[in-house]
Amino acid sequence: MRRLGVVLVHGFRSGPGAWDPLRALIAADEDLAFADTLPFAYATGWKRLHPLRVLPGIDTAADSLKEYLATEAGDFEELVLVTHSQGGLVAQRMLARMLGDGRGRELARIRAVVMLACPNNGSELFLSLRRGLFGSRHPQESQLRPLNEQVTRTLRTVLRDVVGATAVTERTCPIPFSVYAGESDAVVPPASAQSVFPDAAALPGDHSGILRATTADHRTFTTLRRHILRAHGSSGPPPVPSSGEPSAPPEHPLPTAGPAATSATGAGTKGAATTGSTARVLAGLPARSRTFTGREEDVRALLALLAPGGGAPGTSPVRAVVGMAGVGKTELVLQAAECALREPGWFPGGFLFADLAGHDPEPARRATASDVLGDFLRTLDVPAGDVPSGTDARAALLRTTLAARAGRGLRTLVLIDNAGSEEQVRPLLPGDPDTAALVTSRTKLAIGGRPHDLKVLDAAASVDFLDEALRYAGPDDTRIEDAPAAALSIAELCAGLPLALHIVAALLVDFPTRPPADLSRALQAEHTRLDRLARDDRAVRAAFDLSYRRLTDGQARLFRLLPVNPGPDLSTEAAARLGALDEDTAAGVLEDLARAHLIEPSRSWGRWRLHDLLRLYAGEVGAREADADERDSVRRRLFDHYWTLALTAVTLLRPDPDGPLTQRFDTPREAQAWLEDERHNLTPAATSPGSFGPADLTLVLGLNLGQWFERRRHFDDWSAVAASALSTARSTGQRRSEARALDQLGNCRRLTRRFPEAITHHREAVAVFRSLDDPRGEGGALSSLGVALRRVHRFDEAIEAFSRAARLAQEQGDEQLLGRVLGNLGITLRQVGRYEEAIETLRESVALHRKWGERREEGQGLCNLANALAQTGGHAEAVRLAREAVAIFTGGDDRHGRAGALSVLGTVLSAAGHFDDAVAPLREAAESFEDLDDAHARAIALANLGVALAGAGTPASAVAPLTEAVAALRQLDDVASEATARRALEAAARSGRAEPEGTGPTV
Repeated sequence: MRRLGVVLVHGFRSGPGAWDPLRALIAADEDLAFADTLPFAYATGWKRLHPLRVLPGIDTAADSLKEYLATEAGDFEELVLVTHSQGGLVAQRMLARMLGDGRGRELARIRAVVMLACPNNGSELFLSLRRGLFGSRHPQESQLRPLNEQVTRTLRTVLRDVVGATAVTERTCPIPFSVYAGESDAVVPPASAQSVFPDAAALPGDHSGILRATTADHRTFTTLRRHILRAHGSSGPPPVPSSGEPSAPPEHPLPTAGPAATSATGAGTKGAATTGSTARVLAGLPARSRTFTGREEDVRALLALLAPGGGAPGTSPVRAVVGMAGVGKTELVLQAAECALREPGWFPGGFLFADLAGHDPEPARRATASDVLGDFLRTLDVPAGDVPSGTDARAALLRTTLAARAGRGLRTLVLIDNAGSEEQVRPLLPGDPDTAALVTSRTKLAIGGRPHDLKVLDAAASVDFLDEALRYAGPDDTRIEDAPAAALSIAELCAGLPLALHIVAALLVDFPTRPPADLSRALQAEHTRLDRLARDDRAVRAAFDLSYRRLTDGQARLFRLLPVNPGPDLSTEAAARLGALDEDTAAGVLEDLARAHLIEPSRSWGRWRLHDLLRLYAGEVGAREADADERDSVRRRLFDHYWTLALTAVTLLRPDPDGPLTQRFDTPREAQAWLEDERHNLTPAATSPGSFGPADLTLVLGLNLGQWFERRRHFDDWSAVAASALSTARSTGQRRSEARALDQLGNCRRLTRRFPEAITHHREAVAVFRSLDDPRGEGGALSSLGVALRRVHRFDEAIEAFSRAARLAQEQGDEQLLGRVLGNLGITLRQVGRYEEAIETLRESVALHRKWGERREEGQGLCNLANALAQTGGHAEAVRLAREAVAIFTGGDDRHGRAGALSVLGTVLSAAGHFDDAVAPLREAAESFEDLDDAHARAIALANLGVALAGAGTPASAVAPLTEAVAALRQLDDVASEATARRALEAAARSGRAEPEGTGPTV
């Protein structure tokens, strides 16, 4: 049995004994027999007892906890951290310090963190008492002061790199946090204990009483028990869907006011060459509201549709939730989806979620069906090379993929939010009778199925909504209950719209002594001012205006400027540039706006988004203050921010970065993460010249993003950016930029296997460079043209293009270009059987790359040289060079290059007769290429894996990878490689041996 350690971290007013009641209950519970409680102790006290005794600060306690986990808790494969009061700050600081030291992978065994009454935002009450007892220099007390800067930085690190993390790396580690306030805690108020963590709720008791669970039905124990059981099962296999007939939907507990999990998992399957299936997150759901009421019947109706067999016979269970803006369509769908995803066997395949932003006032921010289809298909493990370019073809592939998953017991839920038109949403819908979809829209869409009309909340539900919101912030807040007439007036003035109710509730929460009657009078005055509007518009606008007018000047200005951002969300850093603020100040302003429900956190911590109505409102008030806000200068400043950091990031990712770099990125990994986070801002910035920046800067940005898009295989973005750069260059008469854009567009088309278009673009680039008398540019474009020609087996033309490019490079003395051209020429010579010439050419290419310190190109050249040597009997040198290439790519953190080198290593080992040794690198290469969405390279690796398995004496095991390779190569229209793989398959079926198909990365 796997043992799980429950590490208990006490607060500053207690010791390990505070955990005794909970430890006794855990020990007595048979279902928790796998769990051992481990009380961690550190020095605390009400005062210093001796001049020589020093109480540790939180940093020291955090380091002590780190050592405790490595020693006393070192034998446990799984851990749950449970903290009380200041113990939560100790645990958070420990996590932040380990991540800062690059030790994120060591945290992976921590399955969950549960914090009870932790003063995340400081402890307001008894502050003077604590200072009197401890003295203002007490190292632990000083870090409990409200909004202590170091505690705040730690909290942001934890939210960004732990709670919001998606992968285990040296600097990130996803660990679920659950935080609980004491319902009657007068020391740490709920707003501080819950802070901005997405999974937050309250438990019975005051600051100390929250730990006094003396019976097994006490909510603190049952809550902790649930977390321990969930953590122990988190690394187990995914649930197996039932094979029986679907039953009628059971009775469901409806969503509560507490938050829910932010993602769902489903069982994803790998290809034949992999070791098995893994549970994976398909897409993260946005956070649900903590206040949700009055929608019980709506939720039940949607659940009846989502249940297995819930749709009409022979049709897809699709339902559009339709209603006016602000009525709560998104919230209803998310809450219903959460209920459905919790039901065993309903959606083992997880879910897909997309916000189409169909009513965004800026068309560039609206998602296109093609883009969303591309994201969906890649999420569902369709390699990027297999994703077709047209919307109709992508839609057909999505329907096929979803139906196939459902047939394998991986039924998937599709959630499409904020659809603006039928054209935008229809391609995203499933076509089989099992896969379910929920769509939200303000208008009725003819997409099949009966629409679910969502009405406004009635008066009673609206009052309940307000009461829940206030009690969530303060369990003892009874203002709504105590003033029913004023509460009813507020509800009516909000017209039953949850968006308006959220905002006015925040106005009451911010001022705990404000009577509801006073707010009612203010709302009534706003309605009188806005009586020319429709009632529903009045309700929302009145709420917006009231909330907006109570903002400080700085808060209001930043709110007005947020719509200037080109993408769907923005980072705290970008918001700081918008407002000309330092980052900490900007973070505080954004958090204030979020508390006022004027903005909301995006999917990862440190990023923010606007509801489309609020974006429209902010744009309107911003337009009125455009001159005062210097809006044009702000837009330029934001664009300069994106432009500067994007160029810095892509420069840092080059093998030979040149020019001074800012201190923004310490490592290439950080630069790559920033580019990934900002991709949906950079692409519109680079494809909308004049809208978000000057045309010349937009052009430079677009041309410089290409290499990174290629490396990350974001072909849709690359295609859009390159096409926009080409259009801008032509419209502004910048011929050299036109040629560069043509060459980039050609490379993008080649890598997506659209070879005729690629050849056309490269020929045009060659012609433009020649007309400009730019021999270096012409030589590079000729080399690109040669690669495209070689891919369609027009070898003579390719050799001619490479030869011309080599002459131009030699004439210009450009040895770096010459190295690349000779590498490509050598590959082509090998493919036509001119092996001795190929080897000589490739050796010269490798020597040039070494001379100029081009490590990535050197690794590619070694792979190509190894392939050529293997085909002439130079097996020992070929194996040595391939291993050297693997080391180069591994050291450079180049996953695609490493996969290619492993593929070559396996191939040359097979050619040398070392079939057993070839299996492992080829299997790893195939798995890596699948993760990297390179369908063609994966197919070649699978074919060579089959050859190695057959050669190793296990021809039966070779059939599966060879069969998959043949099918993939046929789909990719690679006739020659398909024929080679088919011969290998036939040979394996006859228990014979086949010759391997050489492959490797090309320049």
